[in-house]
Amino acid sequence: MGLTLTLLQPTGSSFVLADSNRHPLPDAIMDGFLPTAQWTIYQVDLLRAQYAFAANRFNLKSTWRFTVHRTFNNNAAGYMACSDYIGQMKDSVPPSGRLQFLWRAGGTSWVRYIKSVLVESVTPVKHSGINCTHAFVLRLLSPYSSTP
Repeated sequence: MGLTLTLLQPTGSSFVLADSNRHPLPDAIMDGFLPTAQWTIYQVDLLRAQYAFAANRFNLKSTWRFTVHRTFNNNAAGYMACSDYIGQMKDSVPPSGRLQFLWRAGGTSWVRYIKSVLVESVTPVKHSGINCTHAFVLRLLSPYSSTP
């Protein structure tokens, strides 16, 4: 079973964040593959109140942090491709879009979406020859959906 994470643009272009179906060397989504949600709480110390007043602002902040490890072919072209991948990453990742999850298993595939995503950061974590690791932080602005 493999997963492909693609950031789709309204213009029709796309950027693959991770692809565990990539041959011959698939990407590995290493850690943090669970989104986290946090409510914004408004807290005020009221005059002569026994406790601080706290109220939910009803604006959920959902973020998703994950790390992708990509390996290139073990030859001179692989070393060059890895260096190019790291060098061009900051300029090629779109700042926002629609996130597509494509799962493939046993000849069957299914697709799910998060309709609105902001890319907060893309950070190179490690580079060793033909191996490079990037950490992604995405802000999820819409719920998980089965329709694009």
